[in-house]
Amino acid sequence: MKAIFTPQRSDNVVNASAKGDVLIIDVDGVTDSFDFSTLNDGDIAVDFISVLKPNPVLNARKESGEIIVELIGFYGSEAEESETQIWEVTLNG
Repeated sequence: MKAIFTPQRSDNVVNASAKGDVLIIDVDGVTDSFDFSTLNDGDIAVDFISVLKPNPVLNARKESGEIIVELIGFYGSEAEESETQIWEVTLNG
């Protein structure tokens, strides 16, 4: 699963991981999971219901068999410059 993070200044702490087609997100100690196993190539998922406040999941899509999720990447006041730029990671788990 590929994650694309869009930076946003916030004191929230977010951790993301994946187990297969399931995205697991923790925001300030509260965890929720998002199951994308039903997405077909070309599908886009938006408007997620979650217990996370704020919910950093913007959208998810499937392209050529790969799940791509767009997330808000929170960064703190002492962030490195690289944390204030869009970045991509592969989530495995």
